Amino acid sequence: MKKRLFCLSAGITLVASITSSILVESFLNSRIPLIGPYVGLHRTFNTGVAFGVNLGMIQPFFIAIALGIVLWLLCTRPHSKVEEIAFGLVVGGAIANIIDRILDGKVTDVFQVMSFPIFNVADSAITIGVLILALCISRSEKQEKSQNL
Repeated sequence: MKKRLFCLSAGITLVASITSSILVESFLNSRIPLIGPYVGLHRTFNTGVAFGVNLGMIQPFFIAIALGIVLWLLCTRPHSKVEEIAFGLVVGGAIANIIDRILDGKVTDVFQVMSFPIFNVADSAITIGVLILALCISRSEKQEKSQNL
């Protein structure tokens, strides 16, 4: 499990970091439409947490809670391959955003879909990983309830 988690996390971190660097250094001084006004590339800098949300003084508290939940899930339950992939997505995305923030104090976001907040590859990986984990946990709880009947 640890090898798969490490490899996927490292891969996501690498892809997210390279994508962000290439897009930022290549262009993006203004919005580039990909599908009309609906989907495009637009560089913005995020000093908050995911999707530009700024929690102010309580931001470190919420980050600590999120990390605690991920660590608790990693340490307390058996994991399927799907859950390992989900953890890899979350951890890789988080590491990529942390590296971006350490380098210049903010995270670079580039993907714009309609009026949804602008995001990056790392944000996408985290979101997909969390959704997969939520589905796995929900399914696991339903199976436990049906076995107890």
